[in-house]
Amino acid sequence: VQVRTQELTQRNVELQAEVAARARAQSVAHTLSMAVSEGEAAVYIVNQAGFITYSNPGASQLSGIAQNELIGREYSTLYASAFATERRHALDDALKKHRRWTGIVSRARTGGTSYLAEVVLNPITDENGEKSVVCVESDVTKREMDAARMRRDITTDPLTGLYNRRHFDAQL
Repeated sequence: VQVRTQELTQRNVELQAEVAARARAQSVAHTLSMAVSEGEAAVYIVNQAGFITYSNPGASQLSGIAQNELIGREYSTLYASAFATERRHALDDALKKHRRWTGIVSRARTGGTSYLAEVVLNPITDENGEKSVVCVESDVTKREMDAARMRRDITTDPLTGLYNRRHFDAQL
């Protein structure tokens, strides 16, 4: 009886530790879920066939497309027509080959406008072996426009708009 009591006590301690570990894991999962759903960045999960299986509210806000309309949509339909073909192929290739990719792409927004998005692709494999890609996007239009303006200001005269000496030195 004493041996059995010790075994049960030990098992009870193990079960309490497992319950505490699961509670911590649930807390972390809830925090991560809130971070994704409340975040400003657009988050998509794209399956190997190239279709969106998840999008957060930030994706809807950024694209101007309702969240329920994004689910099941082909990810490539979000590309703006101005998106360079060679970069489009690199992004599609990363999606199909299930590999990491980072770059700036031109995205279409409803109403015919577009914006520049910094895209980070992270491949994942779920517990069933299904491969997907998590796509995180942020609108970087203003940042890129500011950078272009700064590059222009560095190499041109502010009064005449003509190239300055710095531009010619860089060209040499």
